[in-house]
Amino acid sequence: MPINLEIISGSDVFNTEVLPFGYEEHFITPEEREMFNIGKDSQLKSAVENHFGERPEDVHLLPEDYPWGKIYNDYNWSPVKASYYVADISILDVQQEKVIISQKEFENKSSIAATYNASITESVANTIESSWNSSNKLSGGFNIKGKFSVLAVETEATTSIGFEHTWGKGGTTRHMTTVGTTTGLSVTLKPKEAVIAELTATRGRLKVEINYNVLLSGSILANYYPPYKDHHFWFLPIRKVLDKKSTKKVTENILINYYSNTKVVLRDKKSSKIIKSMNI
Repeated sequence: MPINLEIISGSDVFNTEVLPFGYEEHFITPEEREMFNIGKDSQLKSAVENHFGERPEDVHLLPEDYPWGKIYNDYNWSPVKASYYVADISILDVQQEKVIISQKEFENKSSIAATYNASITESVANTIESSWNSSNKLSGGFNIKGKFSVLAVETEATTSIGFEHTWGKGGTTRHMTTVGTTTGLSVTLKPKEAVIAELTATRGRLKVEINYNVLLSGSILANYYPPYKDHHFWFLPIRKVLDKKSTKKVTENILINYYSNTKVVLRDKKSSKIIKSMNI
């Protein structure tokens, strides 16, 4: 199952959670070999020599490697794979504030009472920004999917945004949405009376830090000529060969700016007293 993130923002750090699901696993790629400093066969041979005591003639990681890779299948040994999974998550900051998105005035300029439909709408942008902090060369070649939602406070409705980005690549997902109401609030005004319609919302900002572990598994196929310890071929677990270097830690920072809990409020223009309000 691919890596999925479910981010649920509450009113503060303690009421916010990030739920990770799944992991990514595939045969090691040339880019990942570079990431683990075994991009060149000479580097891999040196690692085997340091671990096993003798430098091999050939080293392979996958069945398709020439000329001896097919031996993986002959002996049913596991090729080298890279696995990605979430190690830990920190919710760094949650901020929320009430804001007025838009205002609109309705005034009865006639000589008789009239009823107005106080409709008001505005477009807002919810953004999810991903950045990566690592000295490692990042190229996983797969996508992370996620869903961001906000716990409703005053209404049953929630803000919900789906997102997807490439592992190791920064970028921003922008979701434009129209908030407000076209049916509006019905208000009857006497001659020369006026009201102000306010479209309000909670503007939020959420910072999350996600630490991933990238782990190598499987065995290195080492060919010795002449034989070493009475054998031409040895399968050496890559975790033992690289020891602690077989795991890399990579950090992703996610910054989310969002709007939620939208409401339309009607105020008397003179007194600023609230006449009506409606949650959207």
